[in-house]
Amino acid sequence: MNWRWGLLIVLGIILTINTSCKKEEINVYPMIYGHAGTALSSERAVYPPNSQASILYALDALAAIGTEVDIQMTKDSVLVLFHDEFIELNNSAELTCIAELTWGEIETFNEEEKYPIMRLSELVTIMRSNNKYVMLDLKHYNYCAEAYENFEAFNWALNNELAELQPDEKKRFTANSRNIDLLNTIECGELQKSFETEKIPLAIDYSAAYDLDLIVIKLNALTLEGATELENAGINYGLFGVKTKKEIKATANFKPRMIISDNIAGTKAYYN
Repeated sequence: MNWRWGLLIVLGIILTINTSCKKEEINVYPMIYGHAGTALSSERAVYPPNSQASILYALDALAAIGTEVDIQMTKDSVLVLFHDEFIELNNSAELTCIAELTWGEIETFNEEEKYPIMRLSELVTIMRSNNKYVMLDLKHYNYCAEAYENFEAFNWALNNELAELQPDEKKRFTANSRNIDLLNTIECGELQKSFETEKIPLAIDYSAAYDLDLIVIKLNALTLEGATELENAGINYGLFGVKTKKEIKATANFKPRMIISDNIAGTKAYYN
């Protein structure tokens, strides 16, 4: 073997090691969820957030492992998929809140909507036919009344909407909230629980004190120091607020367990 062949072999070994290390780092593959279906941000959304069309596009066309959706409770304790604090009624400049409307009034509103507001039980029916996951982001504040929802009523409504699920199916659903009191009120069998916060010490304290399965943090609120603290405490965490290539790369550096992405295709492509 002459020196040229030896040099080529050494270079090949070095390249193989570098490629293997890079591949190993990237293959810390998180669960990739769509944000409110395909995306919450208007510049990324193919369909309106939380609509059936958006959810099915995320799960089927983009092959996301799951979707995050926003859950609010009506005046008569029906849970529906809706994100915003206020809703503009048909043919009216009047703004109100989901909590001020009955399900019947929302059904009337839906008659004129191309993408009607979904009831949670409708989503449950869809999810029973696949093996995907759902994060239910519980919106617990009534901005019209400037008051919290009744947490016991929320618990009842959640159990009612998920009643047809078997225990193994319910494990694929996660209740997420920024209010630990609401999470502690929720008693729904095998349902997973997630607490959302930007405060790492609070996340660690609550994870130790309560039966939490996940912590959810906005990407721009997490630092490498905070991620290290979470990892050292053995806490699973997920990130949201992810849509650009730069944000996807930054997210991957933290190695979260899950990502709620406004760019499902771009996020999956980075890891593949």
